[in-house]
This record gives sequence, C-alpha cells and structure tokens, in this order.
Amino acid sequence: MQFLEMINYIYRDEYLKHLCTYLGKTPNLWQRMTLVLEEMSAKQNVNKHVYMDCNEHQQDYNANQLTIYDSLSQMCSVLHEEDLWTGLWMEYAQYPETNVAICYEQMGSFKEAQGAYDLAMSKFKDDLSSGPCNTNMISEVMLWEQHWIRCAKELN
Repeated sequence: MQFLEMINYIYRDEYLKHLCTYLGKTPNLWQRMTLVLEEMSAKQNVNKHVYMDCNEHQQDYNANQLTIYDSLSQMCSVLHEEDLWTGLWMEYAQYPETNVAICYEQMGSFKEAQGAYDLAMSKFKDDLSSGPCNTNMISEVMLWEQHWIRCAKELN
C-alpha cells in the first residue's frame, strides 16, 4: 500500500489517470485505483469554480474531467459494474440520446437502444458537417459503436 501512496504523491494527475486505469486491472489493486480516480474526480469538482472564471481554462477543465471519467468508465466496465457505469455515463454524456440509449439498454430494450444509438450517431454526423464541434467526443462515439454492435448481437 505504501507503493501506491508513493505513486499517488509523485505522479501528476495527467499521468496518474492512465496509470490508475492500467494498475486497476490487477486483481488486488482495482479497489484502491478506483478510489484514487474517484478522489481525483471529486477534487476536480471542488476546483470547478476556479476554472469557471476564465473561458480558456474551461476547456482544460472539461478535457481533464472527461479523461478522469473515461478512466473510471473503463474501470467499471472491466469490473462489470453495469449500474455504476450507467450512472457515470448519465452524468457526463454530452448527447441526451446517449442517456436514452443507455437507459433502454439497461432495461433490456435492445431494439429501442439501437435506434437511440443510431439517432445519436446521425446527430453527431450532422453536427460535424455543420461546423466545428467538441473534440472530446471520442469515448462517447466509441460507446455508440460498441453498444450498437452489442444491441445487434442481442437481437441476433
């Protein structure tokens, strides 16, 4: 445990997120790494008011928060914690269609979920063609793709 405390003390947050995700896949370290990521997320939320004063720092804050959420999301997926994963995505999904699709999928309505993922993907495609859009969408786009395929497999 002292090793983990040392890592937490030495590494800066930008490296620690990825290190926690990697180490968290180890059977005996998943709980501690999840707690470290949750602590980092809580610390980001406390510091949120500092970043709100200046618009240029707002983008840095959002990108940093999204990488923490991505790491937590990966940890929840690896641990098969579907409810925690769903709650996490409900908080930080940028398209409301993502939340709808996840809810349908959670309830077992895979046809409706697949339709909601289609709608989210087409809306994102329209946003891309109409001009600049948010660049922090990679994880959400990957979610749409992976879960659309999952819904297709469930529907046969």
